[in-house]
Amino acid sequence: GNVREMASDLFLRILTRRAEERELEWLVSYFSQQKRRLERGELTANEVLGEDDGHPVTAAWAMVVRALYNLDEAVTKG
Repeated sequence: GNVREMASDLFLRILTRRAEERELEWLVSYFSQQKRRLERGELTANEVLGEDDGHPVTAAWAMVVRALYNLDEAVTKG
């Protein structure tokens, strides 16, 4: 699927509600920024994922998931 659909799905799964438009825009932007950082070598997928064969796209999504889980909204749902 596309980035927007994936971001929307992750948001719903983690926070158990649909993302507002501004939240979805932020997630898509965050994903793109992290993917660029990984592609430029500022970070490595291996550092993010802790495995030797990590892919930048997978690592960027992992960073999105971590950001969502670190939101107060997600923390207080536990």
